[in-house]
Amino acid sequence: MVFSLGWLSGAAAHAFLVNTSPRAGARFTEASRELALQFSEPVSLHSAQVRVRVLKGGLLEVRELHPGADARNLLATLPSLKPGVYVVAWQVVASDGHLSSGEFAFGVGPEGAIPGLQDNVDGVPLPWVAGSTLLLVGLALALGGWISERSVWRGQSVPRAWIGLGAVLAVLGSAVHLVSLAGSGPQAVSTVLTSRPGVAASLALLAFLVSALMARGRARPFVGLPLGVGALAVAWQGHLGNAESFWFTPLGLAHLLLAAVWVGALVHLAQVLWSGRAAGWTEGIRAGTGRYAGLAAWTVGPLLLLGLVLAWPKFAVPDELWTTQYGRLLLAKVAAALAALALAWLSRTRAMPSRTTTPSRLSRLVPAEVVALLGVLLLSAGLVNATPPQALTAANILGAPPAGAAVRAADQVGFLSVYVTAAEGELRVQVAQPTGKPGEKTRVWVSGEGPAGSFTLYPRSCGRGCFRAPFAWTPGETTVQVRVTDPEWPGGPTTLKLRWPPGPDQAGRLARVVEAMKQAGTFTVTEQALNSLDPSPHTFPLTAETLAATDLYLGGGAEDVHEVGRDEEGHTVLSLFVPGSSIWYELHVDERNRIRRERVVGLSYAVQREIAYPPSQKGDLP
Repeated sequence: MVFSLGWLSGAAAHAFLVNTSPRAGARFTEASRELALQFSEPVSLHSAQVRVRVLKGGLLEVRELHPGADARNLLATLPSLKPGVYVVAWQVVASDGHLSSGEFAFGVGPEGAIPGLQDNVDGVPLPWVAGSTLLLVGLALALGGWISERSVWRGQSVPRAWIGLGAVLAVLGSAVHLVSLAGSGPQAVSTVLTSRPGVAASLALLAFLVSALMARGRARPFVGLPLGVGALAVAWQGHLGNAESFWFTPLGLAHLLLAAVWVGALVHLAQVLWSGRAAGWTEGIRAGTGRYAGLAAWTVGPLLLLGLVLAWPKFAVPDELWTTQYGRLLLAKVAAALAALALAWLSRTRAMPSRTTTPSRLSRLVPAEVVALLGVLLLSAGLVNATPPQALTAANILGAPPAGAAVRAADQVGFLSVYVTAAEGELRVQVAQPTGKPGEKTRVWVSGEGPAGSFTLYPRSCGRGCFRAPFAWTPGETTVQVRVTDPEWPGGPTTLKLRWPPGPDQAGRLARVVEAMKQAGTFTVTEQALNSLDPSPHTFPLTAETLAATDLYLGGGAEDVHEVGRDEEGHTVLSLFVPGSSIWYELHVDERNRIRRERVVGLSYAVQREIAYPPSQKGDLP
């Protein structure tokens, strides 16, 4: 009966950083004076804080923080940046009222390693959990108790439900949320008064306060009206108010109300049984218990179905159940729910009233079920404020760069660009659509063969279009097979080879290649666009200046430059990545540091080139 209770009001939407300018992890010869941050949800400008510091130095002045094209965008003005590595720290309050923060880094000039920093999105804020616990318990006691009085025990002399206590608890929960909002930024009053979560929490507090007052007087029969308004405010305050799919909001709200009614009615049943435990069954208690069982039976089916419908989109791969905080909370909640289900089954099969039984056994089982439900409610409050795994797909476009040395390979699969990265302890797959955007509904499957044998991996999200899985690399060459699907663009399989461990950094060798190509004059290029409508090769002359306009690494900014082997002609094969443009290069370099062959994979294209030089070029170039 309580399997899906963890989805009471949906998970909070949170605001994730989805794009930045300068781009996270990129390196630039010159940095823009404008800093732009784009989030997955609207954010409050009054609560936003942005700081920029030199990686090994002090803070810089950030001026004129103002909104961009809409409430999802923030803009700021930076001072002139000298060569170095810079870290941007940000903190915002999303339109759902939850605090998000994080850091990212970028580089200016060729010096210094750029760290892979991430968003602080997987934590559960304790004040919000406390407020949500009070709200969920209070709403269940008040609304479920009111329904129980009006339908299950109507006209009978039984203890009154704890409607007033529930309303007071809900008032306290709303107050905790308001205090949390007020402490989230430098302009707290404006955040509370103008933001959707602040207005919703204020409305919920007022509605539950009216409910508490009505529960004490003659207006008690009508207390369901302000309780309903309070439930709507709670739903509006969180993820339901931000739902992109129109069906999510009414289904989630119905789920919240069904769960609250079922739990509150169970608590009221426990009150009635406890008060009459010594007197034995009366006809009224027997009839009321039967009506409660009918109410629960009609409630549990839709409750379970709605819970499954709302839960399914939260997970992309099975291991997110035990590798994420959200999944672990869900598993703990399921364990508590199973205990409550077992108690409910015992109550219905072994202790339901008859003319020859007493309520003593049911009086023991129902309170135990209530205790199990309280545990479920507490875990539900954690789930409401935790970040679902699927929400992490909005954390970063193509994810933050991996920490430490990495080896990369790439291919175009259908219309999708697929980048595979081998880093210490992990394998990462990044997928971009031809529009340049990562697919929010992209799915990947990974298997392969390495020196240690075959393997199958279940990558989890590490950002929009980004997937990673723990993997212990074995020295040698590993063949990785990736299958990619996307509902918007054709995908398919690809096979790539990666050699581990990474060799020494070849940035110096790449610099010599760049210098050699600048002095190469005019040469002949035979180019073939892979996976295109016209895959036939085309030959044309090219100058060093024209090549520099197309091969972006010639202007600097390449990362993960490593030698990955030698080809059949004895040329050195270099692999490198330009993160600012999401372009991967494989260069075949001769002994004179000239490029003889290159493979390029960027957003929406994959190209292979053969380069021939005039025989008049003699002597080794630098």
